[in-house]
Amino acid sequence: KDSGKMRAKLCDKLATTLGELAEELIGPSHPAAIERVNEALTQGTAEEGPLVCSLLKKELEGSRFDGHFVARDGKGKYRLGKEGKKV
Repeated sequence: KDSGKMRAKLCDKLATTLGELAEELIGPSHPAAIERVNEALTQGTAEEGPLVCSLLKKELEGSRFDGHFVARDGKGKYRLGKEGKKV
C-alpha cells in the first residue's frame, strides 16, 4: 500500500537533489558554469548540447517560454518549443 507513497517521496527527494547539483554545474550565477558552457560551444565537445539546453531552460524560467522544450539542432544551433523555433 505505502510503497507507492514511498517511491513518490524518494523520487521527489531525488529530483530536488538533482536540481541542486544542476544548479552547481550550469547555474547562471556560477562563473565556472558559464566558462564550461563557453568551452563546450567553442570546442564542440559532447557536453555542448546538454549544457546549453540546460542553461537555456534555466534562463527561460519565469518567461513566456518557461517549460518549453529546448533541443540541439547541430553545432551551436538550438530549437525552442514543439514547433522547433530556431534560437
